[in-house]
Amino acid sequence: MDQATLRFVIQLGIIGFTFFMLINASALLVLAERKIMGFMQQRYGPYLVGPHGILQPLADILKLLFKEELRPKDADKWLFTLAPIISVTAAFAAFAAVPWGAETTFFGLLDTPVKLGVADVNVAVLVVFAITSIVQQQVLAARRAAFLGADDQL
Repeated sequence: MDQATLRFVIQLGIIGFTFFMLINASALLVLAERKIMGFMQQRYGPYLVGPHGILQPLADILKLLFKEELRPKDADKWLFTLAPIISVTAAFAAFAAVPWGAETTFFGLLDTPVKLGVADVNVAVLVVFAITSIVQQQVLAARRAAFLGADDQL
């Protein structure tokens, strides 16, 4: 395998690893939040799915996939569908500018070192702020999509 192809495969691996870790961190943080809230409210947290409730995020994902879509009758269908997609994309894209480590040649596989990060930008803080500001637009779009369908009910 030539160096350009190997470099491309390694960069795709870095992107995939970053996405995988963000998904897992989200699931673990939701589980931790539910356990802590259960403790604070003096009740059991999630404990039925797997040992000590460790598979609860997987059960939540399966429930969400098979759940009926609830949308106001006259709501804008495309905007109602697009708003959460923009939100999730912005949340993950904000981590593209975060460097995860120093340059490496992956144990001598590459001739030139590659940076451990998805994107190499000099103004990473500005990129993170710009991408996360999209979430504010998403919230406004979601409100607009929901309230347009509920105008006759107000």
